[in-house]
Amino acid sequence: MTESQVLENQHSPLLFTLIALAASDIVQSVHPHIWLSKHMYMMSFIWNKLYYVHFLHMFFKSHLSYYN
Repeated sequence: MTESQVLENQHSPLLFTLIALAASDIVQSVHPHIWLSKHMYMMSFIWNKLYYVHFLHMFFKSHLSYYN
């Protein structure tokens, strides 16, 4: 994985979060059940955490392969 690919991929969790937050705002205004927007927010939060764990894993894997 090249550095430019990593930088391109970094935009996806941010975009996902913005979409999820916008969707939760729309859902809340149309059908104001707060638990639903909180659930959507938590899903985007969990998605980000999983993504960064994956990113760090890929980062270390690529860097460790240089030394081996």
